[in-house]
Amino acid sequence: MSRIVVIDDEPRLLKTLGRFLSAEGHEVTTAESFREVEAQLRPERFDVLISDILLPDMKGTEILERVKERGCEEPVILITGEPNFETATAAVRLGAFDYLAKPVTKVDLLAAVDRALRQLQLLRERDRARRSEMAMLRSLARIGESAAALAHEIRSPITAVNLALQVVADKLDQDAKVVIEDLTASMERVERLMRKTLSFARPYLPDMQRGKLEDVARGAVRELEVAGIRGESTVEIEAEPGLPELEIDAHGLHEVVSNLVRNAIEAGGGRKMRVRIRIRRSKQPQGQEVLVDDDGPGIPESTRRTLFDPFVTSKKDGTGLGLAVSRKIVEAHDGAIEAGPGELGGACFRVFLPEQHER
Repeated sequence: MSRIVVIDDEPRLLKTLGRFLSAEGHEVTTAESFREVEAQLRPERFDVLISDILLPDMKGTEILERVKERGCEEPVILITGEPNFETATAAVRLGAFDYLAKPVTKVDLLAAVDRALRQLQLLRERDRARRSEMAMLRSLARIGESAAALAHEIRSPITAVNLALQVVADKLDQDAKVVIEDLTASMERVERLMRKTLSFARPYLPDMQRGKLEDVARGAVRELEVAGIRGESTVEIEAEPGLPELEIDAHGLHEVVSNLVRNAIEAGGGRKMRVRIRIRRSKQPQGQEVLVDDDGPGIPESTRRTLFDPFVTSKKDGTGLGLAVSRKIVEAHDGAIEAGPGELGGACFRVFLPEQHER
């Protein structure tokens, strides 16, 4: 049942409007002045306010201001016996949802109320989603803080174990060395998880300098080659000629490109992959974009919505943090990152970076 407040200083019209609305199942409060119902006009204490634009104690435009000052998003419908362009313009500017001229018909009134209630439902659903998102972000922040503290405590003993394994490996036979190598690889995976956890949990403050995205991409690919991650996969880099430098944090974007290329290579499950990095101008809006696509299996439609959420992964040894960290870095550049199908038949990640940044 919707709660509707109706204000009009004409008793007969007030009674008629109340009867129309009550017959539709609405809970109706009627008043001949604003002050009679002022206390009720609080956020979520009513659903729609219908008021004459000219009351004995207050104009309709003043009512809109009062309602707005109280933080109400509930729609207001104004009714007038003397419609003109100036009052209509002022009402809309101050946030009136609708503007009806007398004599008001039942059809027009109910249609306006129905539209107002649908609008209110959308606003309240948006607010609930926003509150839910904020609660989730607070929970993630607490998890991140705990994870960062844990990661910091774990890194020191991991380093000590790695050093000890290296010392022991030099004194063992070949069979034992194979075991040590497996242990070392496992410790490296733990170390990588710790680095990503710390990177995700810490506040990211980009060190912005002028630089070229092509240089960033080539540096990231070289690092993957040196680390042996590229394997037999091919990584192509295509940069549009004449691209200017951008104000970027090269270190942060290096991590983004490295994450995307590494994910593309690992998507092949060990087979030789073709990965392509394209860097080009973006006209709408102005800036540059980096596209990383591959010829792998692609990304299922069902997983795209949560792809950049932390701790979400489909990989056996994945952390679920690489893409979350990448989004954090890109958004700190006032940019955007998205995923979809690519021209090579697999996935394509698009990173947009603007020419101008908000300061």
